[in-house]
Amino acid sequence: MIANFRLRSSLLTSLGLQLHGGSDSIADVPPTPAAVASSPKLLDRVRWHLRVKHYSIRTEQAYADWIRRYILFHRKRHPNEMGEKEITEFLTHLAVEKGVAASTQNQAFSALLFLYQQVLERKLDFIDNVQRVTRSAKLPVLLTPGEAHKFSRNSKAIIG
Repeated sequence: MIANFRLRSSLLTSLGLQLHGGSDSIADVPPTPAAVASSPKLLDRVRWHLRVKHYSIRTEQAYADWIRRYILFHRKRHPNEMGEKEITEFLTHLAVEKGVAASTQNQAFSALLFLYQQVLERKLDFIDNVQRVTRSAKLPVLLTPGEAHKFSRNSKAIIG
């Protein structure tokens, strides 16, 4: 009995827990750094949620990367401390300063929506005032009949 108590006591102590004077109840002690380090990190939780929902591995990689970039952009603040304002700032930064394509900005936005709605289980208010990327107009390239004839007869003209 005493050996069993010592074994349980040493096991709990190694986990960072204690017993109240001889009873078998666990004291209210803060978790040890090892216990905190073993809790799932944010990006691990994101990956787990994506896998449970059967997202592709490429989507998982892209979403994790966008979430990491979002956190780094805001000087390593945790997303729980941030909200719509910070999402707007990040997406506007992508459009204005980075000059990303519209589909890239949409992918980043989808990753952040997934983070807040699925992982952190937070309802976001309407996100507005985001500088959206506008797709450039595609202008057709027209050749004069002489240029078209030149390219069709001489394939070197196309390369050089």
